[in-house]
Amino acid sequence: MTKPTIELSDIQHQYPGTTRKALENLSMTVRSGEIFALLGANGGGKSTTLKILAGLLTPESGNGHVLGLPLNEQKTLRRRVGYMAQDNALAPHLTVIETLIFHAKLYGLDNARRRAEELMEHFSLADYKTTRIPALSGGWVRRLQMACALVQAPDLLILDEPTTGLDAVAKHDLWEEISSLASKGTAVVIATHDHMEAARADHGVFLLEGKTVAKGNADTMINMAPGTVLHDPDNRSPAEWSSKPGILGVHRDGMLTRVFIADGWAEQHMQKNTALQPCSTSLADAAFLFVAHAQCEHEKRNMP
Repeated sequence: MTKPTIELSDIQHQYPGTTRKALENLSMTVRSGEIFALLGANGGGKSTTLKILAGLLTPESGNGHVLGLPLNEQKTLRRRVGYMAQDNALAPHLTVIETLIFHAKLYGLDNARRRAEELMEHFSLADYKTTRIPALSGGWVRRLQMACALVQAPDLLILDEPTTGLDAVAKHDLWEEISSLASKGTAVVIATHDHMEAARADHGVFLLEGKTVAKGNADTMINMAPGTVLHDPDNRSPAEWSSKPGILGVHRDGMLTRVFIADGWAEQHMQKNTALQPCSTSLADAAFLFVAHAQCEHEKRNMP
């Protein structure tokens, strides 16, 4: 079996001046052709993980290799990884073609203009060749960012919230590109808050306050969720449910009321009200249960 593209073991990191670790005992393995999702609430450690993988940050401790390189070989690593940041960091004074040529030259490509032309054609950017960045819509900026991340044809592509702000068509096109790259052997790591998208990944981790609370494919992470989702046909209000034990949250979508209940409490509620029925749990539901459970545990620890 070929060596993994990414192999991290017990990675830990804490930023100066902070009181808790940004990452604690993170372990993950990604092979060529796999799509790996980083999930979790804000501040969970997703961005720190991406920076480590992209060669922008060396962790305080732990072992790991990316593309066969140790994590402290940042300069070499950065040249072999494609990285698409969440924010638009493209130079506003450059045109589309100038931006791509600039990035190609950063990687030392001898055929910088030819590579730029290829990427413009591939991402349908040719009509915007001489357009400067501020004049592009959000969707076209995302396309250009992706093209820049692929300029050196990397074996590892890292994406930070790549579909934020995109319409449904643009999201579909971006995921078609991600799937195509993976099918050709590129390893892809994507940080996302979109759990429908994350469910398309081969596997991933869910991070909360730097700790891994679940890992595996979507079904595995769903099964690890600390709670149950019940359908309330009586459509009782969130206020009515809030006084009952073990309630983590209530979501109302039209005439459908879904109640999120902590482990150990669902059966008691179902015995008292036989109309309550378990709902199928999505990855988004599991994410809510992870976060709500963590908040409840935090409140318990801080009770006087």
